[in-house]
Amino acid sequence: MFKGDSSICPKDHYAFDASMMKWWILALENKDGFALPLEKAVYDFPVTEKANSRVVYYQHFINKDTVRHSLHFWCETDHSYFQVIREYAKKSGLNLEIEVDRRENRSTVMVETLSMKELNAPRLKRLEDLELQRTQNAEQVGTGQPM
Repeated sequence: MFKGDSSICPKDHYAFDASMMKWWILALENKDGFALPLEKAVYDFPVTEKANSRVVYYQHFINKDTVRHSLHFWCETDHSYFQVIREYAKKSGLNLEIEVDRRENRSTVMVETLSMKELNAPRLKRLEDLELQRTQNAEQVGTGQPM
């Protein structure tokens, strides 16, 4: 994701992910530290007092029109708390992932405004269109029709 020569914005400290994603990213523990405020639903997300790690908030600038806001943390596994945050996420239109590690009695919580599926939808549509075009071209070649 990031390397020693990764670009960093000297003004706002966003780092450029030069991998396949090509996003500008900022990760902070202070949810008030973003130049562009976090989406309200992420900002107000009910984080448990039983968090076993830092609560880290993220902004991913996908392109000039699309910003993904998210937060991640580990916490003690608490199914009643999980029900509360499931309801909050549903009401707020957030994507929520909870991964439970039964051996450790702790869980990972990830909340985001846009899922990877939603972010990849335009790219997948372009790939489907290209594949359809290739198929049509191959069919035309097979029938001797001009392309």
